[in-house]
Amino acid sequence: DQQKHFALKVMRPSGDLLLSDAAAKEMFIAEARLAASVKHANIIEVIDYGVADDLFPYIVMEYVEGQPLHRILESLQQAELPEVTRIIRQVAEGLAVIHEHGICHRDVKPSNVMLTEQRQVKVMDFGIAKSHGRQDDPQTRLIGSPAYMAPEAFDHTNVDPRADLFSLGVLAYELYLGRRPFAGETITALASQIRRRR
Repeated sequence: DQQKHFALKVMRPSGDLLLSDAAAKEMFIAEARLAASVKHANIIEVIDYGVADDLFPYIVMEYVEGQPLHRILESLQQAELPEVTRIIRQVAEGLAVIHEHGICHRDVKPSNVMLTEQRQVKVMDFGIAKSHGRQDDPQTRLIGSPAYMAPEAFDHTNVDPRADLFSLGVLAYELYLGRRPFAGETITALASQIRRRR
């Protein structure tokens, strides 16, 4: 029998994030719960999740041979336009299914999109995804990756799937043209660019 491989994601302490922090654990498990609720060819499949020894939250996912888009941007810029369009279409199809399940990803960017050796797209990392209707803490830190964020996301408003579509547009721009549509050395500068040029 051929051995089957899986990917394991485990929450580790970082900065002031402690493994004993119940809220942090719940956020991690919430990611797994959201991701496990969606099954689609263009989304990384969650096989299992839980908390080991009541201390270590974990997610078991399908193992995918391939590269995240941010590592192969240069080669994609040399690819034929139909190939790039096919990749973007697969990202859009994965997001459409996520949105149908009432989930907003909120961090669509090249490093969260895997391209397998069979040239199949896998959207991954639901770490800051949220279900529709769940309110964010207004005091929370900035959520998302600034270069790909929709204008409303900088105001800590409760974004919806339209924010994912904005991020997909930024991703598509980068794949087609080899650069991002917005530039800024600071988050404030980026936010200003995105708000003024939307």
